[in-house]
Amino acid sequence: MTRPTVLICAGHDPSGGAGIQADIEAVAALGGHATTVITTLTDQDTSDVHATLTVDDTFFTRAVGTLCADMPPTAIKTGVLASVAQIERVCAIKHTHPDAPLVIDPVLAAAGGGRLADDSIGYALVRRLMPAADLVTPNLLEARRLTDADAGAETCAHELAELGTSALVTGGDTDDAVSVLATPAGDVTHFHHEQLAGGPFHGSGCTLASAIATQLAHGQPLNAAIESAAAYVHACLARADCPGHGQPLPERIQSC
Repeated sequence: MTRPTVLICAGHDPSGGAGIQADIEAVAALGGHATTVITTLTDQDTSDVHATLTVDDTFFTRAVGTLCADMPPTAIKTGVLASVAQIERVCAIKHTHPDAPLVIDPVLAAAGGGRLADDSIGYALVRRLMPAADLVTPNLLEARRLTDADAGAETCAHELAELGTSALVTGGDTDDAVSVLATPAGDVTHFHHEQLAGGPFHGSGCTLASAIATQLAHGQPLNAAIESAAAYVHACLARADCPGHGQPLPERIQSC
């Protein structure tokens, strides 16, 4: 049986904790095949992002087209999108493959505080890409930036869902073990997670979004995909180790 293909457009993290490598590992562990196009190179460790280098827009556009012509995506997941042109290209791919669920992990800044995207990109995410998406998975800080609201998770999720996408505002690794899902229809679901010691973890958001995209590619309904992906991520974080001097890295290879 052919594995579902999950197209990943995201940044490269040399530490292996987040970004493309995290996506590949999560998709593979859950029985999918990740096809990948890098959006930006980073000077990054387990503590922070120190510098970034955006991939040329023309090259990015060509690489995505070549890949999708050969291996049409069953689902699409984005991480860092480093230019408005990259956002427009993902919009075009979603338009060409409307049945492929699009999951957006709107990475706007690294956990250590380093910036990964500027305000023009955040604006394009909100106005162009999110209305085309099936799910967006910001943490609370990202959700507040995207909605320009100093509000709680449920309020932010509702505001994002008004754009036409379901919004899962994720709780922190240790501070708040509740994530809130709001849908365009107005439905709200709270997902409760067991708190884990040792966090915050490097790449937990990338892992969750890729896991959800993979479960959607397998045909799971949204809520079930979130539940099963969250269980997988919890197992990854419970096995996390600390090869660097910063945050622990999830162990994604062993599927739960």
